[in-house]
This record gives sequence, C-alpha cells and structure tokens, in this order.
Amino acid sequence: EGPRLGRRHAITTLYLQSLRATFGLGRRASSKVIPIGLTILTFVPAAIQLGIAAVAANVIEVYSAENYYGFIQVTLWLFCAAVAPELVGRDLRTHTLSLYFSRSLLRRDYALAKLAALASAFFFLTVAPQLVLYVGNAFAGDDTLGYMGDNWRDVPRVLVAGAGISLLFAGIGLAVASQTPRRAYSTGALVFLFAILWVVGEIVVQ
Repeated sequence: EGPRLGRRHAITTLYLQSLRATFGLGRRASSKVIPIGLTILTFVPAAIQLGIAAVAANVIEVYSAENYYGFIQVTLWLFCAAVAPELVGRDLRTHTLSLYFSRSLLRRDYALAKLAALASAFFFLTVAPQLVLYVGNAFAGDDTLGYMGDNWRDVPRVLVAGAGISLLFAGIGLAVASQTPRRAYSTGALVFLFAILWVVGEIVVQ
C-alpha cells in the first residue's frame, strides 16, 4: 500500500541509513562506543591547541592546518577499519542484497550510496576539527578579524584536502570490506593494509 517513491528515494534512504550506521546511531550502545570514541579523538588536537592558544595568546602553535592530518591519521585508519566492514559486511552476512536489488536500486546505486555515506562520515572527521581549530584560534587572539583575514586561505585547502582524504579512505575501506562477510577478517585486512601504505608513504616522503 502507498505510493511508489522510486529509485531516488531508495538511494537517499540507503545513504541516510548507512550514514547513521557509521556512528552506530539507532543501534545498541556498544555499537556507538568505537565510532563515537574515535570521532572524539579527532577533536583532541584541536582542543589542546585551543587550550594553549587561550593561555599563550597564539604564541605557541602545536597543531596547525598543514600538519593536523598527520596527528589523526591513525584515528582515521581505525575508524575505517571499524566502520567499513559494518557497512557492507552486515548486508553480506544477512543476505539482504537480493532484497535491495529486487526493488528499484541498481548495483551501482548501492555501491555509490555506501561510498557517499562513509565519505561523508570521514569528511566530518577531517574537516570539523580543523574548522573548530580555525574559529577557536581566531577568537583566542586579540585580533579576531585580522586572524581570519590572514588565514582564510586555509579554509578551502582544508575542504579540498578533507574531501580527497575522505574519498580515498572510503574507497579503500569498502573495496576491502566487501570481499568477505567476516568482520574480523576485513578489519584485520584494513589495519594491515593501512600499516603497509603508511610505511611505503614514509619511505617515499623520505
């Protein structure tokens, strides 16, 4: 009964449901501990910097936009390893894919909705702490407008960098997690993969 809402509504609903699932919303309390805890950790460097700025009047800059991702990269790895298997592994374990595809959803719709949901979660984790850091530093100093005028170019850079990192983590996470319904296997594989990529990246940088 009721109207057929069509493919667009199905995609939107799947995206919103998946986005809520990345933070454990709508599930038992134990499902929220890891994603919300890791989300809080991404704000810790910003909170520390704001505390220092409030005391030292911006004389000491421990955490800044250009090095912020270096301090939270491990947190992002762990978030991806914990959340990506949950987004796609649950559907594999419960055999609900055939139910999705019996409706108006196409296979690419399912994949893109999951990718958009996980990338949106990562975008919040990467961008929100730096925006808090930017606004907090501005109000911690004596010249708020002057600080914003001198550092406004950091904002688009943060947004673009956050979008790139979000798509990278989400793409890798879902590509690996979709290979097996076993959450432990995909989580372990992601942790191992990110560790290897980190080592290779450090070698290339050096």
